[in-house]
Amino acid sequence: MAITAYAYQVNEGGALNGFASSIEEVAETLRQARSEIRLEDGHEPGTLSIFAFDLIKPDLEQLYAVLNQDADL
Repeated sequence: MAITAYAYQVNEGGALNGFASSIEEVAETLRQARSEIRLEDGHEPGTLSIFAFDLIKPDLEQLYAVLNQDADL
């Protein structure tokens, strides 16, 4: 079973700024961030990024391998 988590980045090359469960929620957050940057900093922000992460639930053998330090997540 897998789920998709979405993340956004306000400053290119910087840390991820937040996560959400839908791309629409992330896009709205970035629109608001872009507006705030324009108003507060007085300049047009650069590229804002959205990332999608597919997270897969490990099976029991994979979980044991990680717990026994035979594998990394």
